[in-house]
Amino acid sequence: MGAMLVLAGTLLLMMSFIWVIGEALKKDVFLGGVALILFPFYSVYYTFYCDYARGHVPFFTGLSGAALLLIGYFVGI
Repeated sequence: MGAMLVLAGTLLLMMSFIWVIGEALKKDVFLGGVALILFPFYSVYYTFYCDYARGHVPFFTGLSGAALLLIGYFVGI
């Protein structure tokens, strides 16, 4: 059970990562590089300070993926 939750959480985190970097690359190549290097911080910045309407779905997808990953890890121990 824990392994499935870890897998689902990892897939959600990867999807969120690609989504946020794609949104940053749509604006500017430099912002895409910054998002690639500083992913968690840029995701929070983009969602709450730049464009909530376009950034809230990938942010909360990544947040739920991180929660599933942690729950799966602790269930699997």
